[in-house]
Amino acid sequence: MKNKIKKIKNYKYMGFGFPVEIPMVEMILFRGEWTPKIDILELEIAVAKTIADAHFRLTGNHIKFIRSFMSLSLREFANTVFVSHVAVKKWESAENKQTAMSFSTEILIKFVLREFIRRRENKKLDETEIYLNQFLISSEENKKEKNEPIIYAKYA
Repeated sequence: MKNKIKKIKNYKYMGFGFPVEIPMVEMILFRGEWTPKIDILELEIAVAKTIADAHFRLTGNHIKFIRSFMSLSLREFANTVFVSHVAVKKWESAENKQTAMSFSTEILIKFVLREFIRRRENKKLDETEIYLNQFLISSEENKKEKNEPIIYAKYA
């Protein structure tokens, strides 16, 4: 049996709780329905990188995506960004609206996300290193790393 395939110029994926537009997506006719042929794990990493480098304010769904992408509980995420778990729960409850978090907390979350992606991908650092000396280390990491600075860098 031969599968029918077509390309769609812009496909809107809603699986992360917010719209993600994907250009030129292959669609496969499967059991009478057109289904996108996308690698969800690859898309998840691309979305995380986009959020980390974004110049827009984060929504509750973005926060929930980041926390789930990093596989952290409410408390673990809260400890990582130095807030209470109640604050994280409140941000996430904003759903598709902007959170009421401070701009500095939002920047911190994006730095933590960038570092998580860098460590996950095991990327080498380039000359544009930013030293944030202990500010982005959760209390558990602080004990493990003995107060050594964490290095953040742009992606090549």
